[in-house]
Amino acid sequence: MSAVSIGVAAVILVISAGDGGKKLISEQVDKLGIEGITIYVKQSASNAGVTLDSDDAVEVAANVDGIENAMPVIIRYGSYIMRNWRGNAVMYGVDANMRGMMNVELLYGRLPTAQDTRYQSKIAVIDSNFAKEVFGRENVTGKEIQLFLGNQYHTFEIAGIISPQSDGIEELIGESIPKFVYLPYTTVQKLTGSSGIDQLLIRSDDDAVGEKAVSYLNNKYSGDSFKHENISGIRNRLNDIMEMITVFIGAIASVSIFVAGIGVMNTTLSVAVERKKEIGIYMALGATQKMIFSEFLIESALVSAAGGVAGTAISLALLYVAGEIVGISIMPSIMTVIFTVFVATVSGMLFGVLPSVKASQMNPIDALRGE
Repeated sequence: MSAVSIGVAAVILVISAGDGGKKLISEQVDKLGIEGITIYVKQSASNAGVTLDSDDAVEVAANVDGIENAMPVIIRYGSYIMRNWRGNAVMYGVDANMRGMMNVELLYGRLPTAQDTRYQSKIAVIDSNFAKEVFGRENVTGKEIQLFLGNQYHTFEIAGIISPQSDGIEELIGESIPKFVYLPYTTVQKLTGSSGIDQLLIRSDDDAVGEKAVSYLNNKYSGDSFKHENISGIRNRLNDIMEMITVFIGAIASVSIFVAGIGVMNTTLSVAVERKKEIGIYMALGATQKMIFSEFLIESALVSAAGGVAGTAISLALLYVAGEIVGISIMPSIMTVIFTVFVATVSGMLFGVLPSVKASQMNPIDALRGE
């Protein structure tokens, strides 16, 4: 029973960890706020001088079916100074469509507006964890942050605070990841002396829409210069990788159930020998071979089922503790528990067949003489 419980617990823990990993990946991708399809220039075309323009966002939204709106995006890597804190930052240049195009929750203040974009305002939006880390509170609208753009630091007013975006990632890989800061893209263009943009963001999960947008831009620029990438597709690929890893490790863990089944068989064989005289008495009282076979088989199944239930209890306790530590729910599904206990029980029954046959085929006279 102990062997079966350990096997069942191992399988449930592995499967639940895989499911928890997939859930965590989805949550963290969502927290980053980037959804939909991004369109960008291929490296070869970029080397040839092809760039996207903010007007491309307007044209794509107006001329491609399935696109209601598109947002120009500029991404710059640099550093920040806020209060007495310094660190690395990823600066996203966006426009007034940020609320509708990105999965962000505004907690305080405001997001960049059309007026901010038009007048190249020096305003910034950060997440609440960043604000709390530096100032000890979430609402720091009106405070200043310095960002390194165009070979020097520029001072921005913090206009808005959004929900946390990188807390889970920081828990996984440490605090070395940069902070995310959102600015009007026109401000980034002005301070860096650039006129183009890095990407177009389209709010859609349909790859066909991305292909249409790429086709339109290729026709406009007369060449095969653009690519699209589905952010949801990246999430799905990561989930598929986690699924493969979970299945592989789960298969390895399931070997422990097989080993436990062998233990059940060996134990039941020993029990059959130890209970030899008892079996003889049963037969002398009229028990048939079928009855003896059924009794030993049912005992094997019950031992395995009890081990499965015990293993489930152990795994649930460990997963609860782990969930409290990491702050996410990683409890197994009902179907996972039922299937694992069922497999353990069936395994015990299969490995109990040989001992049951041996017990049922004993000679009653020899069995009665057994000590």
